[in-house]
Amino acid sequence: MKNKYLIATLLALLASEVPAQKLLVNITIDGLNADKMIAVGQKPTSTGFRKLIRQALLYKNATYPFTPVDRASAMAAIVTGTTPFYNGITGNRWLDKQTLRPIGCVADGTPKAMLCSNLADELKVKTEGAGMVFSIANDQEAAILSAGHAANGAFFRDSKTKRWRTSSYYSKTGFNWLSAFDSLNPAEDNHTITKLAFQCIDSNLLGTDEMCDILSVNYDADHYESLDRCLGNLIQGVEQKVGAQNVLFTITGTINTDETFSDAYERFKVPSGTFYINRTGNLLNMYLGALYGRHQYIEGYYRNHIFFNKKIIEQRRLNKVELRNQCRSFLLDCDGVKDVKTTADVLPPHSGDLIVEIMPGWNLLNEESGEKYQYRANFMPVPIIIYGEGIKPQHIDTEVTIDRLAPTIANCIHIRAPNASTAQPLF
Repeated sequence: MKNKYLIATLLALLASEVPAQKLLVNITIDGLNADKMIAVGQKPTSTGFRKLIRQALLYKNATYPFTPVDRASAMAAIVTGTTPFYNGITGNRWLDKQTLRPIGCVADGTPKAMLCSNLADELKVKTEGAGMVFSIANDQEAAILSAGHAANGAFFRDSKTKRWRTSSYYSKTGFNWLSAFDSLNPAEDNHTITKLAFQCIDSNLLGTDEMCDILSVNYDADHYESLDRCLGNLIQGVEQKVGAQNVLFTITGTINTDETFSDAYERFKVPSGTFYINRTGNLLNMYLGALYGRHQYIEGYYRNHIFFNKKIIEQRRLNKVELRNQCRSFLLDCDGVKDVKTTADVLPPHSGDLIVEIMPGWNLLNEESGEKYQYRANFMPVPIIIYGEGIKPQHIDTEVTIDRLAPTIANCIHIRAPNASTAQPLF
């Protein structure tokens, strides 16, 4: 117990060395890779990465403490400091159990699917709403999840028009300055996002009073040299606007897991194969029909999730424990299946009744919907970078988990950690 109190005291002292900032700039970069970032940052022409690798606290090997990870689940973990089981965001999309159709995690334009508070929410609570919160992102999911439940605004690129827009959840009247910006700066690349960040700061006077404000910015890591210039411009510009002593920058990467499908392993004789979720679902239904009588026991499947027809199961008065065990045994005998989770296990929200984990290197394919991806279980690190007044420059190679970032930021800006965050701060 004494050690526990000592650690808590030391953490409090370390956090107190960081001055109370007027602005937190929380930057997320889709697909950010530490090695590529450092390679670009070592070039004499580098501005953003060069500054960060020399003057920031850099954790090179941060990992996500759950799988699978995509942009939405990564973003939610960054800002809530917890896993999908608690924050509710299991992915960009999941199967709606009522309609059996895939639905986006923020398809309604709100953060209601996020079941706990995030950093922005806790700032609002601490400042009784006075702290300003805005987010700018490539897509709707990143913008809304980082903005949280009580933000002033979340701005993102419309997937169809490619123009800047916001959600009426945050503002019923819209933002005149956003419309003016959009007419002159169509959403094109990271440079446009940087311009919009400056416009948001100026139009809303962020970082100009004693209350801390939050601006979340989401970039893409497709072109590292261009990204380097954007970061350099953003850091320099914000420091000039609000004062270097008044701003804290945090930068980390989301896992970019766009669906991939490859036969490379098979061609080079590496153990692999293709697991057909639709065929397996149909065979499982036939197997259950042989056991319990012909009916449609499997109602749907999405990615590696299989959903029961609960109405039929209730009508047939089937023993649910026996049913799950029969299904699990059947699936474990299928080629390419490593494990099967059922509702008897602890599963996150929006999960199917059966979750099939396929072997590393195997492809999963749904021939009906076209969904496809290749499962990988290997270590996929992202960097965590913290830069600002009172932050000692240092490179740390020790592996850490991404859920520790939110409570660390909370310590630095003197607010409570998000309400589902139980991870220990990094310092």
